[in-house]
Amino acid sequence: MGGGGAQRDAEVRYLGALSVSAARMGIAGRVRFLGERTDTSALYAAADLYCQPNTQPDSYGLTFVEALSAGLPVITSAIGGATEIVDASCGVLVPPGDPAALAAGSGAWSTTRGRGDRSAPRDRRGPARSVIPPPDRRAGPQLGTWLGT
Repeated sequence: MGGGGAQRDAEVRYLGALSVSAARMGIAGRVRFLGERTDTSALYAAADLYCQPNTQPDSYGLTFVEALSAGLPVITSAIGGATEIVDASCGVLVPPGDPAALAAGSGAWSTTRGRGDRSAPRDRRGPARSVIPPPDRRAGPQLGTWLGT
């Protein structure tokens, strides 16, 4: 898991709770909490899919756009900006707070659709093409290439 890293006290406590949960479930050796990273493109390149199960709406969802620009299917909650960016052509929208649906959506995408095969075509433009603003510094030139600009 990568991203901005724990910055607030509540986030530090949450990270600690996640670490304890991973140990309790016996998966601590397979889960890494990476903290703040500046090499997100390398993380996207190493992934088979992007999963961000939100419990609150994300007003825009730039990380979804970044994942799609890297050719990854997006598995996320059907709330907020995700509903304007993700559809069945590029990922799965699941009800918020439904871990069973999240697991099913992730598994269905990676197994029955063969998307886990890194040799598969990676052009998953989906509906995001019509709602993405011009590339910004954070998304970089990859997003412009993906959009055909």
